[in-house]
Amino acid sequence: MSSPSRLGYLLAAIMIVTAVYCVSRLAAARLRGRPTEPAVDVVHVLMGVAMAGMLVPRLSLLPGGAWEAVFGAAVAWFGWQAFRAYRTSSAAGRALHQLPHVLASGAMLYMFLAVSHARTRPSVTAMAAGGQPAGTARYPVLALALALALFGYVVWVTDRLPSVPAVPAMRLALAVALPVAPEAGSQPGVVPAAAAAAGTGRAVAAAFAMPGLAGQADAGRPAPLRGAPLSPRLAACCEIVMGITMGYMLILML
Repeated sequence: MSSPSRLGYLLAAIMIVTAVYCVSRLAAARLRGRPTEPAVDVVHVLMGVAMAGMLVPRLSLLPGGAWEAVFGAAVAWFGWQAFRAYRTSSAAGRALHQLPHVLASGAMLYMFLAVSHARTRPSVTAMAAGGQPAGTARYPVLALALALALFGYVVWVTDRLPSVPAVPAMRLALAVALPVAPEAGSQPGVVPAAAAAAGTGRAVAAAFAMPGLAGQADAGRPAPLRGAPLSPRLAACCEIVMGITMGYMLILML
């Protein structure tokens, strides 16, 4: 079997760095009390480790069957979260937020299931060897559809990235997102500036579909006590690099 290409090594290194960063997100969120999505970060850690092992065989930690179980469970988990949110009319946006995670987990599951002799370690992990796939993918149309969907999601996230506010701006928006009583002597029908600004925090929470933030803004508790979401721009960058790597690997399987 030929050794992985330079691109394979590079992407594997990026996946390891991404996995380590997601572990640090989990630790920082717990230690600093910052809102985040632990389920997403955990799955990103697993995806990073799994893809590094697929790109560079010596980095493989688990057999293909174990990864199939892991990502099958991830598909079921995010699918259930999307279905449960969809049934709640007020959380329809939250349901859409879960779909990219269903897509990414499904792509990972496909890559372990669809390659010929997928349960033998060499054939699974040699997809990037010399830039050639190790075998013929089952259902290549599905592989192409998954790759295109991932690339489309990457383009969408990348286009949206400049509009993601920095953490200080999000903290300021959440700081004013508190119920405000009408000012004494204010004219009927005139909304105080602070009350108008309160919607900003809810808009920030809704824009990034961070669980608990919109409710926190309405609960009358000072949002800065818990802080703004943890590094939303870096979280988006994780989605981008993982989507690109998954799409690349799926294209190699065609």
